[in-house]
Amino acid sequence: MRMAEGLTGPILPVYAAAFAGASASRIGMMEASFQLLAVLGAFVWGRSSDQVAKRKAFIILGFVGGAVSLLGMAFTRSFWVLFAWRSVFGLMSMAYGAAAGALVADESTEETIGERMGRLQGISGVGFVVGLTVGVGLAFVQPTRMLFVVGGVVSLVSVGLGLVWIREPSSHLTQKEVHQVFRNFQIPFQMSVQRRMFNPAGLVYRPRLEGVERRAWGYLLAIFIAFMGTTAGFVLFPLYLFEAGLSESVILGLFILAAAISAVLFGPAGRVADTIGFRPLQIGAVGARSGMFLLLVVPFLSPLVAAILLLIIGGVTWAIINTTGPAALFKGMQIRDKGELIGLYNIAVGLGSLVGALMGGFIAQYVGWQGLFVTASLVGLVSVLILARVVYPPDNQARPGPAAPTPG
Repeated sequence: MRMAEGLTGPILPVYAAAFAGASASRIGMMEASFQLLAVLGAFVWGRSSDQVAKRKAFIILGFVGGAVSLLGMAFTRSFWVLFAWRSVFGLMSMAYGAAAGALVADESTEETIGERMGRLQGISGVGFVVGLTVGVGLAFVQPTRMLFVVGGVVSLVSVGLGLVWIREPSSHLTQKEVHQVFRNFQIPFQMSVQRRMFNPAGLVYRPRLEGVERRAWGYLLAIFIAFMGTTAGFVLFPLYLFEAGLSESVILGLFILAAAISAVLFGPAGRVADTIGFRPLQIGAVGARSGMFLLLVVPFLSPLVAAILLLIIGGVTWAIINTTGPAALFKGMQIRDKGELIGLYNIAVGLGSLVGALMGGFIAQYVGWQGLFVTASLVGLVSVLILARVVYPPDNQARPGPAAPTPG
């Protein structure tokens, strides 16, 4: 499935502008709608997979939805129909996104969650690179529309492979086990239910440890702002390169660079985070990612050179953030309702990307490219300042009281 995303995602702004006549602001609106549906999907699919204690069905559902929406995008010349299919893709992509991460977490311990998340992201990164590579070859000999046809067919192949290869995890934390954890910590059952119903922070609530809710929400706020800034800069980045004179094949080739770097570093990033701690890695990665768009406004750098440098930084920082991000919410907390917890992280990412897509589209159209890239960097800097204030508990901190049952 990630191969299909590599085939189509980076070139979508160019496709929307060239084949559907979309302006920069409309492309931003389309990507904001994509992110909005992804946010809703992250919450709905993650919560649902926890409630029914099934992961495979939601992963397959996401693959099917992705295939249908990509084929729909391939056979339209109307921007608003393209808009609708892109939104459907956002909703369905979170079905496999939340469930796949939860499946890995079901089979992990707190000590191995970083490495296993890294492994999952590494495999996804390889698929994305393969998709980009195939896209470069197709773009030389086929119209851009064919990339979406091939992407839909590849997604259908993912459905078949998923039905054969994916297995349900050996165990889940049941609701009875979760309630037993509450009783062990001497928290009234009614209170725990109320917290879960009315306060999403209950999803990352750890009894007897002050500051967890504040840490979790501070971290999620930083992630929200970080993705708002980077999405504002990236949402129309392919269109910027296209207007600067680069062909579709060259644009896809540049994204291969970033994706290949990420694919190689996903696993090591998780292992390093498990060894030396998440805080320095995350703050450094978010900081570098915030400043990289300033390369595009340096007068003596050509667009091609600036893009290469930016995507190298982007590849390294994406591996660190995307690997350690969800695992940071698990570190030092009871691991339970993992699909919903990953959904909460994805909501922060999605909302930030939604606002960033809208902001990027309108700033590019009415202010210009340089104003967009400077704004994206300044917004990212705010996320660094917030993240620097977030209190991370020591990775080896002992849990108070009886530990929750750990699968895997």
